[in-house]
Amino acid sequence: MVISENAYKYFGDSYGFETIGIWELNSHEEGTPGQIARVVDLIQDKKIPAVFVETTVDQRYMETVSRNAGVEISGEVYTDAVGLEGSGAETYIKMMEYNVNVFVNGLK
Repeated sequence: MVISENAYKYFGDSYGFETIGIWELNSHEEGTPGQIARVVDLIQDKKIPAVFVETTVDQRYMETVSRNAGVEISGEVYTDAVGLEGSGAETYIKMMEYNVNVFVNGLK
């Protein structure tokens, strides 16, 4: 799974997904040209079919990755907060279910 900040590292470890972020959790550098180029290369080398954006992160970084790697952004996931009423991610459990569905559908 490719997202902007590698916020799903522990989720991936628990459920057998490799996760890649443009930057690591709580990085002091976010979205540098070198980070973007590294992720684009990984996407192309591993033939990753899609990338994802987070609700709380500037999407321009992933839009650049998507465009340069030639893959689509397959959905938006929640990382730092649950969703608003009606989003389908209003509680922690609903947020996790929502995110899993976004990841599974995007990686089909």
